[in-house]
Amino acid sequence: MARMKAATSGGRSGSWERTGAAPAGSPTAPIGSITWSVGRPMAARSWRSRTIGMSGSSIFMRSPRTGARSSSSRTTAPASRRRRSPMVASSSRRTAPAVTRITSRSSSRAAAAPEGSYVGSPARVVDDLAVANGRYAYALNVDGRSEVHVVDADDDRVIPGLPPGDLATDLIGSSLALAPDGTVAVAWARFDAPSAVYVARRGQDARLAVPPQMAGLAEGLPDEELVSWPSFDGRLIPGFLLRPRGAAKAARPTVIQVHGGPEGQARPLWNPLTVALVASGFNVLQPNVRGSSGYGRAYMSLDDVKLRMDSVKDLDAAAGWLATSGVAPEDRIGVIGGSYGGFMTLAAITFCADRNWAAAVDIVGIGKWKTFFERTSPWRRPLRAAEYGDPVKDADFLESISPLNFLERIRAPLLVIHGANDPRVPVEEAEQLVSALRARDRKVEYLRYEDEGHGLAKAKNRADAWPKVVAFFERQLGA
Repeated sequence: MARMKAATSGGRSGSWERTGAAPAGSPTAPIGSITWSVGRPMAARSWRSRTIGMSGSSIFMRSPRTGARSSSSRTTAPASRRRRSPMVASSSRRTAPAVTRITSRSSSRAAAAPEGSYVGSPARVVDDLAVANGRYAYALNVDGRSEVHVVDADDDRVIPGLPPGDLATDLIGSSLALAPDGTVAVAWARFDAPSAVYVARRGQDARLAVPPQMAGLAEGLPDEELVSWPSFDGRLIPGFLLRPRGAAKAARPTVIQVHGGPEGQARPLWNPLTVALVASGFNVLQPNVRGSSGYGRAYMSLDDVKLRMDSVKDLDAAAGWLATSGVAPEDRIGVIGGSYGGFMTLAAITFCADRNWAAAVDIVGIGKWKTFFERTSPWRRPLRAAEYGDPVKDADFLESISPLNFLERIRAPLLVIHGANDPRVPVEEAEQLVSALRARDRKVEYLRYEDEGHGLAKAKNRADAWPKVVAFFERQLGA
């Protein structure tokens, strides 16, 4: 548990507790904020990874007098019951607040919270919150995109003028700020541009204040589309489909890019590797398989322990949908993922090998659960056992879903990338996988970075690895 300093607008600044996030020095950098009015209990927390797609968010209250914490705003509605149309960010509309300020007039249910505190709706996912001078602003997760609201005298409105996107994660500090005069500033991320800053004065549309630094880049940027496909049990699985801008919607080689976590979520964030793949002529599908965050606690729990392989079936269904819908030729579909997404990649080409994957890239992924639990940092074991299964009680099951135990099934050419100093998924996971595949004369390439940990944090290593990833897919899938 760590404490961080955070600044507020129109109130106090202070330290807040960060739970369930990565340790200091990890490439998963915490992003969060805390805001409260003087003497009022309020805290907000939100963190997401810049490198391997993990995320999480919650809102809770903490008393300034006693320090007592209460009222988490985790959500409950499963994605299969949430049929929203894609967000139209350029229009303002009234809506039921997802965050409510408790007053003496609040309903009896809400009034269980202290007066002056802010409570999140149990049916919505709130990414961030800012409070100033009796007003508050918050960002709502709507099918992976952020929707920014401002509440003034109980009037809750969506701020118009923002392009479809998400709160930015490539900075330190809050991505959402509210001034005492009602002006809202957001650091804004998109698939097709690095982060920018938008400012919306009270009652006005958001306007671009600090443009993204594109360095002349204009060609090959992605166009995004929210899509979904039915999985093995009929559940609709959501995701983002990225195509080269202006390209005809004809079948083209496609890479499925799997987020980590597993409680992560694919969201509209600038990712140089993703942009490079699209600029090279590939489609990229970023699925939010069951177990992803952002769609409610029930959906996030659908891959727990012995339900693990249901999420792998969602990947298989994604590849099937790409082929049957004409997005990709069925023999030119690849898959890539990092951390837990690396396990998903290995599991897809092992347990769904009949899909005839054209290529796969595993970045700091888990190949064998037994050795992962034996070698991962001790502080992580109880946390991961709650999600993946107990390494003793569930040993047989974990062995049955370990790709390393079924190497004879792997036919896809594989590229493995790992940091030698990884404390989360130790490099031995990659070493034993590569060694075993080479002993069987299978197609496997290996990039080991001696000065890296869990992911590629250094620009020089990303500059070395990402072109090699693109070239690997070009050789195996064509473009």
